[in-house]
Amino acid sequence: MTRDGSVSGYRGLILSSPAPILSQKALIEQFHSAVFLASLPGASATPFRLPAAQGEREFLAPPLVELSLLPGDALAEEQFCVIFTKDLALVMVLGTNAAGAPAFQFSFDPGLVRQAWLQLRSRLHLAKEDYLPNLEALVEQFAPPIPDYRLVSEFGRQLLKRLVRATGGGN
Repeated sequence: MTRDGSVSGYRGLILSSPAPILSQKALIEQFHSAVFLASLPGASATPFRLPAAQGEREFLAPPLVELSLLPGDALAEEQFCVIFTKDLALVMVLGTNAAGAPAFQFSFDPGLVRQAWLQLRSRLHLAKEDYLPNLEALVEQFAPPIPDYRLVSEFGRQLLKRLVRATGGGN
């Protein structure tokens, strides 16, 4: 068992599509990440990077687990992220609403996070994904808790702050 009480040595699990969501070295090292891909296994989900400048050390991220979807799976068109930690679980989806306008939805509700996981799990089961038992163990380790309202409130505040900055509002 590790310092933080986890069996895996990670602080959480992040499942996403179509690309990894973390880019900061300190965070990448702390979370087990897996990406759902429409492409064949072995095709890299890591974007092309130029080599490090002379004299700088290149950061080598932990291996990224690539999970393949069956051909034609509608999930391949979705942009989503499901996060499991000991303190919170979160599902986020970026898509379009019924009118075709961009829409971002998120939920900390353990029931909805569990539903999202079960949908992903069923895809992995159908695709006969060998990594499924590992993910099941991690999801069990970081079972979706009832979130602390302060975390949910802070997430909403930070999201609104960044949205205002991104749209140029609040000047």
